[in-house]
Amino acid sequence: MSYLVAGPEYLSAAANSLAGIGSTLGEANAAAAASTTDIRPCARRGVEGCDGAV
Repeated sequence: MSYLVAGPEYLSAAANSLAGIGSTLGEANAAAAASTTDIRPCARRGVEGCDGAV
């Protein structure tokens, strides 16, 4: 049978690391949201009506 021993300092460090990753992902999501919500839907005009401008 395997046993696992986890020290509180290691768990705290892992939690802080995960919180940092979550914060970074949140910032990246916010930065990408502005550019992706401005994309004009080309489907309603057809391919010929798409000028590709964002």
